Amino acid sequence: MVRKKRLKKALMALPQAVRTADETAELELLTSELDTEDNLIDDMVPDSSSILSPKDLYNAIPEDGYVVLAKFSRYSLTQMGIAREGIIFSEVSKTRDVDVRDAAIDILGHLHAYVKDR
Repeated sequence: MVRKKRLKKALMALPQAVRTADETAELELLTSELDTEDNLIDDMVPDSSSILSPKDLYNAIPEDGYVVLAKFSRYSLTQMGIAREGIIFSEVSKTRDVDVRDAAIDILGHLHAYVKDR
């Protein structure tokens, strides 16, 4: 499918006056094939306009399940715990991705020393 899309793009880049009859026919065939394939994919993948409510999302979590979110940015760490009942906790701390990287480097240093001493 990627090859077809690239070929279609290349054929479309040709000025119409320069395109041969074979290239024009190929372009029309590719256009119809790709439109059909894209429509099939659209039918299988839910539309972005179909938004689930938070309650529906929470109900998708098993009774004994728990979802943990930890998102780092340059400025903070956002932590969230979600269960079937909804958001259990949410916290934003001043921990930055650099702080986590520094901790990981320290851990790797300890592991390196351990392996070296063996």
